[in-house]
Amino acid sequence: MLKLFFIIAAFLPAVALSTPLRCQINLNLSPLFSGQVESQTGQKVLVAHTATIDAYVTEKENHFFIIEAFLADYEARIYGEGFIKVLGDQISASIWGRENQIEISCVQANKL
Repeated sequence: MLKLFFIIAAFLPAVALSTPLRCQINLNLSPLFSGQVESQTGQKVLVAHTATIDAYVTEKENHFFIIEAFLADYEARIYGEGFIKVLGDQISASIWGRENQIEISCVQANKL
């Protein structure tokens, strides 16, 4: 019995747990993109690719996330980071100027 426990315990770290995230990109407060992704610890996951925005989310370590986006029209990148531990926790990043306001956010969602 003890031998079985050690065999199972040896493989547990290899099992990657995913976190479901519902992400949205708003342009001037209007939805530009909305969708759900599954994050994996240590992997950069594409949230959305539009004509002017490439957005990604990365779970750096257990429950600590970074959201980033490249904004081609501005030749700029924006970042946000924080912990997402329970259903409803959210991270976001935004930029605004005279003509546009862009916000990217991800919230923990129910499993797909």
